[in-house]
Amino acid sequence: PILEPIAMWWELGRPPHPLLTSAEGASTQLDTTEPELLFHHTFYYGETCGQLTPFPEAVERGLALSSPLRVHFFDGLGHGLKTEGAEVDAFLAQIESGAPPAFRGALYEGILRDLTERAQGEPEEVLPQAEAITARVGLRNPYNGVRIGLQRALGHDLPRAIATAARYPEDYWPALYEELGWRSAVPDPSQMDQGDP
Repeated sequence: PILEPIAMWWELGRPPHPLLTSAEGASTQLDTTEPELLFHHTFYYGETCGQLTPFPEAVERGLALSSPLRVHFFDGLGHGLKTEGAEVDAFLAQIESGAPPAFRGALYEGILRDLTERAQGEPEEVLPQAEAITARVGLRNPYNGVRIGLQRALGHDLPRAIATAARYPEDYWPALYEELGWRSAVPDPSQMDQGDP
């Protein structure tokens, strides 16, 4: 298991990594990345920053990138955020005070993704938190974060994932089943060439 992240990094063409590259070095590296790899490298860099660096440092690293790359970085950051052990309200306040408004939605969705993933998608645990966070931060709905969290938590076991999705309110179903649908086409994400099919 410890070699899996290294193998992924290598297969992606060695994109910037927060433990190996300074913010300035990452910006320079991404500015010279081939166009067909740019999204994947920028997203990966954001995701690993979310997993491995304190939130304020991750935001600084994102803002050090050229403007067109920031949306992909912050999307990746949302996919990598870890809230375990943090007070959710304090984490939300940190986003509100430290992240540019244009990128906050992806970060709020990242909190929903992380909470859903850690709850193994269980709607009894997810729904109250998702609805409360959505109301507090003004998201249109919680579907995006919840669908990604469910897929990451249970996508390896599609019968269980589908049964869990069925226990959500019907308005969640299109997003949940769409996310699980791509997973059914590619049951082992390590077999994908790049990104979602």
